[in-house]
Amino acid sequence: MKKLSRILILGNAGTGKNYRGERLSKAIRIPFYDIDDIIFKEKFTIIRSKPQRSRLARTLAKKRRWICGAFPSAWNSSLAQSSQKIIILTENRIILAYRIITRYFKRKHSQAPEKESLFGLWNLLKFMWHDFRPEGKKGIYFEKIKKKYACKIVLLHAKKEQAAYFAKLAEECKK
Repeated sequence: MKKLSRILILGNAGTGKNYRGERLSKAIRIPFYDIDDIIFKEKFTIIRSKPQRSRLARTLAKKRRWICGAFPSAWNSSLAQSSQKIIILTENRIILAYRIITRYFKRKHSQAPEKESLFGLWNLLKFMWHDFRPEGKKGIYFEKIKKKYACKIVLLHAKKEQAAYFAKLAEECKK
């Protein structure tokens, strides 16, 4: 197996993209990038335009080594194209809603709360619930990615399946 140096982790909000990506990054010493840092000028507040996001995604895609946690979108398609492995994380939407709401309240009550609002939480829940349906915008885009990059896609559903795969991947990348 060719040593991986560009890994894209795709999924809906709450699927564990950043959690898994950050741990894999530490294990194999490849920098992790959160798509939110491309989307927002300032975390969860000022949103960059699509051309700005696309340019930043292309810049990241050109780097030699990266792991990125993202959701599928036309403006970040350069990441899918240049990745060596695309890992798609899926989960039941009710579980995702629970995780998103729980994460919101944890952040709000931490010593360094993120700049999130109830309005932002509501929009994220709507985005997660509607756009990621099989017939929703992101669901349709997922299908296109699965067809276009079938040879480099891994689809993971349950938390245990994800944990086992990422542990195995970390070991293989260390070799």
